[in-house]
Amino acid sequence: MKIETHVHTLESSRCGHVPAKRVAEAYAQAGYDAVIVTDHYNTENLSVCAQKGLSKTDLFLDGYRKVKEEGEKLGLRVFLGAELRFSKSNENDYLVYGLDEEFFIANPDIDLMRFSQFLDMKPEKALVYQAHPFRNGMTVTDPKRLFGMEVFNGHEGHDSRNSFALAWAKHFGLRPIAGSDAHREEALCHGGILTSRDVNSMDELLMVLKAEDYAVFNKNLFDKKWGPAVY
Repeated sequence: MKIETHVHTLESSRCGHVPAKRVAEAYAQAGYDAVIVTDHYNTENLSVCAQKGLSKTDLFLDGYRKVKEEGEKLGLRVFLGAELRFSKSNENDYLVYGLDEEFFIANPDIDLMRFSQFLDMKPEKALVYQAHPFRNGMTVTDPKRLFGMEVFNGHEGHDSRNSFALAWAKHFGLRPIAGSDAHREEALCHGGILTSRDVNSMDELLMVLKAEDYAVFNKNLFDKKWGPAVY
């Protein structure tokens, strides 16, 4: 299976420019089997809730729900992820897999927490990866507090220094993840993971990630362990 791990929608991310319907179409056309929608959950992004007449949770879930609705028509599996930032900590972003809709409904103010508070209250199964840790403005998180690290970030508008992230992850034994970090049409379908397992749910995906039974890739270049073209 070919799975995108990091993509944003127009509906739920202020910096997103691709409508959810088009996200699903593009990934289905590019031969992906599944997509994890990781819209931003942070105070700045959610500040538009009032003007849109939506709650934090409804705004955040809107893009995911629409990608999922379209994906069901196209045979594309769609899972819920998140790119979280905690206003009381720093400007770091974290890709988190394993939080369901009920979690966000019950905890709408996680953006107002400290990262340490979130780690204490998150479901045990949820996996936390630091996104683009060597981008300008980021602070590299203590590896002991992470499950993994994004070693390839495909955002073409930033220098994510992916080679540093790869070396850091290898040195500290962090699990690698790779994704397009797509906000615009031209950035879609540039990264993800490949696995021989059939993944039909987030729980099954978490099992693949924990077992590291996958290859990371960018722009279709990959290797079983780390990926030779993670630059």
